Amino acid sequence: MAGEPLWPLLTFEGLEGDDLIDAYRQTYLQTYIKKANGDFPVFQDWNGDYVEFRAWQFDHAFSKTDGYRQGLDHDCFSLERAERMLWIQEVLQASKGTINRYIQTHTTNRGDKKRRRTFFVHEERYLVVLDEPRQEGGAFQFITAYPIYDHDYLQRIKQRSVLVECRKGGGK
Repeated sequence: MAGEPLWPLLTFEGLEGDDLIDAYRQTYLQTYIKKANGDFPVFQDWNGDYVEFRAWQFDHAFSKTDGYRQGLDHDCFSLERAERMLWIQEVLQASKGTINRYIQTHTTNRGDKKRRRTFFVHEERYLVVLDEPRQEGGAFQFITAYPIYDHDYLQRIKQRSVLVECRKGGGK
């Protein structure tokens, strides 16, 4: 990522430790789950497909572990991921940048096959991952979002996925 990011990073000056994590958790909950005024936000991607966010997904989406690809669960909060949490809604709307939409089949740890929709923002090397709906007409489920710095990992994602669409920011 060179220069200014496409979208601002979310930061909380003067907070650290559990207070900082709580501030990010509250922002996630009020942005994606239930607004402060009690309204439930509705999210759609640029194709009009609905996307659901779940409260418990915060712990997975904004944490990491070095051994995740070896089967270890996420075990520590990731400030780098959390600072970009507001980017998710921007990516779904393709507000800026060059975004590739991929479809891939993912095998879970239990051996189940799931189809995923992934959005990759070239300029930020940022990925948003959604599970496809379980039922026809259902909503996609937000799984995670994170920057990718490992070129080999990015190549594996591209090789295991089918590029469906490339969208330029602003919906054009």
